[in-house]
Amino acid sequence: MKKIYVKIMLMLLLVLCITMLTACNDTLSTPSGLTLDVDTQTLRWNYVKGAAYYTIHISGEENEITTKANTVSLESLVPGDYEIRIKANGDGAVSKDSGWVTYHFTRTAESGLRYELINNGTAYQLVGGGLASGVVVMEDVFRGKPVIAIADKALYNNTEITSFTVGKNVKTIGEKAFAKCEAMIDITIPEGVTTLGRYAFQSCKSLSSIELPDSITQIPAYAFAWCASITDVVLGNQITDIQEYAFSDCTSLTNITYRGCTSNMRAALPDTVKQIGMYAFADCRSLQELDIGNTQFLGEGTFMNCEGLRRMDLGGGLKTIGNSTFCNCLSLTAITVPDSTQSIAEKAFLSCQALDEVKLGTGLTSIGKDAFTGTSILDKADKKLVIDGWLIRYMDEDAEKLTISGDIYGIASFAAYNAKNLVQVDIKGVKYVNMAAFAYCQDLYRVVFDDTLQELGDYAFFNCPFLLSADLGESITSIGHYAFQWCAKLTNIQIPASVTYVGTRAFRNTPICVNVDPMAGGVVYLGDWAVDYFPSAISALLGTDISAVVKDGTKGIASYTFSYRPIVNISIADSVEYICKGAFYSCKTYNINIPKSLKHLGDYAFYGCEETNFGDENFALVLPEGTNYIGRSAFYGCLNIVSATIPGTVEYIGPYAFYNCEKLGAIAGVVMPTDEVDENGDPIVEMIQLDGTLVLQDGVQSIGERAFQGCVGLREIAIPDSVTNLGAYAFYQCEKLEKVSIGSGLTQISRYAFYKCTALAQLEISDRLESIGDYAFKGCENLRSLDLKSVKEIGRYSFYGCASLETLALPDTLIAVGDYAFRGCAAMKTVVMPETVMTIGKHAFYGLRNLTMYCETLQAQTEWNGMYNSSHRPIFWGCKLSDDGAYVVAVTVGENTLTNPYATNGLSAPVREGYTFAGWATEPGSDTVVYTMQTMLEAAEGTVLYAVWKQ
Repeated sequence: MKKIYVKIMLMLLLVLCITMLTACNDTLSTPSGLTLDVDTQTLRWNYVKGAAYYTIHISGEENEITTKANTVSLESLVPGDYEIRIKANGDGAVSKDSGWVTYHFTRTAESGLRYELINNGTAYQLVGGGLASGVVVMEDVFRGKPVIAIADKALYNNTEITSFTVGKNVKTIGEKAFAKCEAMIDITIPEGVTTLGRYAFQSCKSLSSIELPDSITQIPAYAFAWCASITDVVLGNQITDIQEYAFSDCTSLTNITYRGCTSNMRAALPDTVKQIGMYAFADCRSLQELDIGNTQFLGEGTFMNCEGLRRMDLGGGLKTIGNSTFCNCLSLTAITVPDSTQSIAEKAFLSCQALDEVKLGTGLTSIGKDAFTGTSILDKADKKLVIDGWLIRYMDEDAEKLTISGDIYGIASFAAYNAKNLVQVDIKGVKYVNMAAFAYCQDLYRVVFDDTLQELGDYAFFNCPFLLSADLGESITSIGHYAFQWCAKLTNIQIPASVTYVGTRAFRNTPICVNVDPMAGGVVYLGDWAVDYFPSAISALLGTDISAVVKDGTKGIASYTFSYRPIVNISIADSVEYICKGAFYSCKTYNINIPKSLKHLGDYAFYGCEETNFGDENFALVLPEGTNYIGRSAFYGCLNIVSATIPGTVEYIGPYAFYNCEKLGAIAGVVMPTDEVDENGDPIVEMIQLDGTLVLQDGVQSIGERAFQGCVGLREIAIPDSVTNLGAYAFYQCEKLEKVSIGSGLTQISRYAFYKCTALAQLEISDRLESIGDYAFKGCENLRSLDLKSVKEIGRYSFYGCASLETLALPDTLIAVGDYAFRGCAAMKTVVMPETVMTIGKHAFYGLRNLTMYCETLQAQTEWNGMYNSSHRPIFWGCKLSDDGAYVVAVTVGENTLTNPYATNGLSAPVREGYTFAGWATEPGSDTVVYTMQTMLEAAEGTVLYAVWKQ
C-alpha cells in the first residue's frame, strides 16, 4: 500500500514538472485591435492575457516606452510619419514575450493651442494657449472636428503670441478671450464670427489695428479698452451698437472706417450704428475727426478727453447728446447739431476751449447746465450768448431788464441763474425755459411770456424772493418741479387752461401756500389746479387726517401733492382730468375715488397706497372712458385692488403699473367697515370674500414691462387684439394665472412675459404671433397643450420646466428653437419637427425621457446644435407629414431613418388632434394594423409604415 502511494506521488510530481516546463515555454499573444482615439491622440489595443507590461518602440525616438496600461499617448510627437511597434512582455518565468505588431501613424502639424470638446463631442472650442507662440494660425478643423468657439479667458494674459488668426469656423469669441495679450500685435477675425464677448481684447497694449467682419453687429463693453497702440479700426458695415468703454483709452487711435465707407473724413461710422455707449471713445487722444453716420444716441462721456478731436459730423439722425459727451475736447473748433437732436445734456461741451463755432438744429427742447462752459464761443460773448435761437448764458450784470422778442425760442438751463440786478423779464417767442434758467435772481419782480411758451423747466424761478408777478401766456403745457418755490412775494400768477402737468411743490413757500390756515390745513389751489396740501394741526396729535376733498371744478392735481400723507378718506371731484406724477405716492388712506373725467394718470400716481380702496364695496378700480395714459408704477403695490377695468381709450399702460397688486383678479378676502361700532366707538369690521377680475377692453395698445408682475391672485387674462406691445416680465410670477388668451395685435411675446405662472393650463394665441421670447413661459408647470400656429421663433428657455406639457404642435412656419427651449417638459412623448426648422439650440429637448421625434428632414440641419437631443431620444428622419404639417402620415424603418431605436423607455406613438393612433399599416390608406409601436422594429429595413388613425 505504501509503495502504491509513493508511485502516485512520483507521477503527480512528474506531471507538475512537465506542466511547468510547458508553461515556461508559452509565448504571449501579439497585441491586437490597435485603434487611435483622434481627439486625444491616444493609441489603444486589446489587453493581452498574461502580459506583465507592454513595450512600445516609436521610430525616431531614442528610448523604448514601457507601460502596464494598454494605451500610449502620441500627443507629444512632433509632426511626421512614424512606425510604432508594440509587444506584450511576459514575466520571464511562466510566459515569453509576444511578437511585435506594427502601426503606422502620421502626426499632423498643429498650432500647439489647447482645445476642448463641446456640443456633445461634435466640435471644439479654444480654451488655452498651450505651447503656441509667435505667429499663430488657429485650426479651422482640429482632429477631424470644426473649431466653432473661443472660450472665455481662453488666451487671457498670454505673453507668447504676437500674431493670431482666428479659425474660419469660429462663431463666438468669449469674454476676456484675448484680454491682456500684451505681446499680440495683430489679429485676423474672419467673416462668420457673430459675437464678441465683453473685454474681449481689453489691454492688448501692442495691438496696432483691428478689422471686424460684417457678421459682427455689436461691439460689447470694454472690447478694446486700453489698447494703447491701436491706430486703425475697420468696422463691419452692419454694426448697430457700440457699447460703453468699447474703445476707451485707445490713445493712439486715429482712423475708424468701414467697408464701403464714402465719408470724406478719416474716421467714420456706418449708418447702421444706432447708439454709442458711455465713455465708448473716452481718452482717445489721437482721434482727430469722426463722422458718426446715423447714430441716434451718444451716451455720457462718449468722447470725453479726446484732446485731438477737431472735426465732428453728427449726422442727421442724432436725438440725444449725453452728459459730458465732448467734455475736454480741447481741439474741437466747430460743431453742427442736426435738426433731429432734442436734447443736449449738462456739460456736453464743457472745457472745449477751441470751440468758437456752433450751429444748433431746430428740434432742440433742452440744453443742460454748463453745456458750453469753458468754450471759446462763450468766452468771447459779451453780455449774453445766443446761438441759433437759444439763450445759452445771460451775463449782463448791470442790466435791470431782459427783453427777448422773436429771435430766441429756447432758454438753456441756468442761463440767467443768479443774474444780478435783473428786475424785469419780457419774453416773446420762447417755447422752452429749461432747468433753473432764472433761479436765484434776487431782484427779479416781474416776468411776462407770450402765448408761445410751452414748457417751464424744474426750478425755473426757484428762490426769486421779490418776484411779484408771472404771466405764463395761454399755450404752456408743463410747469416743472419747484418752478416757483420760495418766491415769497408771488401773488399774481395763474395756471393757464393749456397746462396738463404741474410739478412737485411748484408753488411751495409762496403766498399761495402761506395763506393756508395752519389749524385747518387742506388743499392749496391755484386756479383750477390743486398744487399742494397741508395737514391740519390736529393731525399732528391724531397722526392722521380724517378727510381731504379736492373740490369740484379742479382740473388737475400736481405732482406729489398728497404724498406720504395719512388721510383716512380722500374725495376727488369728477372734474379732475390730470393726476400728475406721484400725486398720492405712499398716501396712507383707505378710500380714494377715481374721477370720471380722468384723462392722464401720471407715473407713481398711487404708488404704495397699500390699504386704499379705489371703488365701492367690491374694491373695484374702474377707470373711466377717456383715460388715455396709465403711468409707470401708477398702482404699484396697491394691495386692495380686487378688480380692475381698463377702458379701450387707454393707449399706454406703463411699466410696473400694477406691480404686486396681490389681490387683483383673485378670489380675495378684504376687510370691510360696518355701520356698527365697538365699545370704544371704533368701527366694527368684517371680512368679506370677493371674486376679482381684470378686464382690458379692446383699444388698449401697449402694456409695459412688469406691468402686472407679482399679481399672484390673477386667474385669467384676455389680451385684446388692439394690444401691439407686451413688455418683458409683464405677467411674471402671476402664480394663479390659469388661462391666457393673446389677441391678434401681438407678433411677439417678450422675454419672461409669463415666467413662473405656475398654474397656467390654457394658452390661446393668434396666427399672427411670430416670436416667443426667452424664458417667456418658463416654469409654467401646469401647461398641458400648446399649439404654436404660425410662430417662427421660439426663444431660449421659453418653455423650460413645463413639466405637464403633453401635446406640442409646431407649425411649418417655425425656423428656430432656442437653447433649453423645452428642457424638462417630461410629460411630452411626441414632437413633429417640420423641415422649415433651421436652428435648434443646445439641450432644447433635454430631460424628455419618453420623447420620440418625427422629423420631416432626412438629417439634422447644419445649425442644429450637437446637443439638441442630449437625452439621446429616438428620432425618425424623412417622415411624411400631413399637408398642414400637423401630424405624421408615414415613417420608414431603417438604420439611416431611425436614430437611437433602442433608447430607454422605447418609442412613443405619434399624435393627432381628435384622433387616436391605432398602429402601422404597410399600404397607404389601409386601416389594417400590421405593426404596433412595440413591434415596428421587426419590420424589414426600408419598410414604409403608414399611420392608422381612429377618430
